[in-house]
Amino acid sequence: MQDNNEQNTNVAGEVNQNSQATDTEPTMSEATVSPTMAGNATPQKSNLLWWYLGLVLVGTLVFGVWYFMHERTEKTPDTQSVEREYPEVVARVNGEDVSREDFLEGLEQTKAAAASQGADMSDIVVASQVEAQALDVVINTKLLLQAAADAGIAITDEQVDQELAALQERYGGEEGFQAEMAKYGVTLEQLRVDVKEQLTVDAYLTGTEEFSGATVTEEEMTAFYDSLSSQGQDLPPYEEVKAQLEASLIGQKQQVAVSAIIDRLRTAADIETLL
Repeated sequence: MQDNNEQNTNVAGEVNQNSQATDTEPTMSEATVSPTMAGNATPQKSNLLWWYLGLVLVGTLVFGVWYFMHERTEKTPDTQSVEREYPEVVARVNGEDVSREDFLEGLEQTKAAAASQGADMSDIVVASQVEAQALDVVINTKLLLQAAADAGIAITDEQVDQELAALQERYGGEEGFQAEMAKYGVTLEQLRVDVKEQLTVDAYLTGTEEFSGATVTEEEMTAFYDSLSSQGQDLPPYEEVKAQLEASLIGQKQQVAVSAIIDRLRTAADIETLL
């Protein structure tokens, strides 16, 4: 028989799986299908940040703004190649350039994530969808950063240092942290930029009422629990997993909120794609 801790771990997994299953976005893969596919994609950054993003983006927001972002995928030769040349500027968002470098970073990771889920990257249709997703990701990231700047949000170097220290601790100290960066070819300078961007987006989203105001009722939690139970899941008593159920349901609502925020930003934006 499982003890309570083991059962709680299992139910957390079931809750997360259920959250992803109820998401209405395309489900090519956890990492590639963020709220940006249909105009609500979540920013993807360096592989080292997959875990970090889950922390910064309020955990439950991570699209299981950001599925994304929990699983780090190894780089493979099949997902490294660029099938065609891209212009130096792949898009303009409200007059601001989106660079080929940023696009290729997202494209590489989107390909890797899709391939890890069994997607056939030699299929021209799949490759086209992945490319479109990667472009959506960088455009949506740019929109969120612009919105944060308009809101007067400015992340300090001290805040970045604090988050990097937390990330370093996650990898067991400086040696493990350096090894992880080397593993994925990420420099500290690149990571600082990524962390600053994610802190900026996080501050902007958590400052919106529609995101921060997400709540769930007791009825919603019990209905969710009953739904999991009806699927044959061996769950601990309701009271033992109530907090996990609440976090998962709030996360779902925050995903919807982020999608709405990005949709609104896209509607008001002047976006020119150059691919």
